[in-house]
Amino acid sequence: MLKGFKEFIAKGNVIDLAVGVIIGAAFGGVVTSLVNDVIMPPIGLALGQVDFKDLFVLLKESGWTLIVSTQPTQEKYDANDKTKIWGAYGYDPKYDVARVPMKMITPAVSVDQFTIDFSDMSDAGGNIGMVWGKTGAVAPFTIAK
Repeated sequence: MLKGFKEFIAKGNVIDLAVGVIIGAAFGGVVTSLVNDVIMPPIGLALGQVDFKDLFVLLKESGWTLIVSTQPTQEKYDANDKTKIWGAYGYDPKYDVARVPMKMITPAVSVDQFTIDFSDMSDAGGNIGMVWGKTGAVAPFTIAK
């Protein structure tokens, strides 16, 4: 039995798969860091000091609402910290800076992960779009000068 297992493991496909999984896991962290630490900060600066941790989306069947909030957030979850929020837990509308109804759209393909995208960008503004599954929404924005 052990001999058969060793022969199975020694086959190239299994080893290739293991190497691919390891590289994929490492590459996922690099891409996440690249987006969070390199790409998003300049976009936030261009939009007037927007920190994307301050964006919330109210997802309702009747329509989505984009919310910009100044409510303090936790960097690491602490159940005892009642002054800052973790995700949307403890969200308080009194910190809202803006609430923008979004135009609902139906994407051409289903998107498994909640995705945020910017389109039609110019020095004056553009559109922020969000897609999840077969539902999407878009809202125009302008950049303050």
